[in-house]
This record gives sequence, C-alpha cells and structure tokens, in this order.
Amino acid sequence: MKNKPEIIIEACSSYKKGMSLKNVKDHLSEYRETDISRVTILNWVRKYSNLLTRKN
Repeated sequence: MKNKPEIIIEACSSYKKGMSLKNVKDHLSEYRETDISRVTILNWVRKYSNLLTRKN
C-alpha cells in the first residue's frame, strides 16, 4: 500500500461527510503534507467506503 491507512480512512470519511473531492485533496495536502489526486481519492471511496460502514 502506497499511502498510510490513516490517510485513506480520513479521505473516505471526509468525502462521505460531504466534502468535495477538491476540498478533501486540499485538506490532505495542507494537514497531512501529501500530494494525492482527486481520482485516487475517488478510487479509495469506491473501494473502501463499504468496509468503513460495514458492521461486524
């Protein structure tokens, strides 16, 4: 995995709470000092959002 799981979780969570992809990208860039594209964030949301909402 290229990025830390914490960053992926934060990105997915922020997007699910209503932030735009651009705002999520800007937030991660500013506070996590990463350079992640909006497409990557969208791919994470598509791939991992079901795992984050699933109850065990």
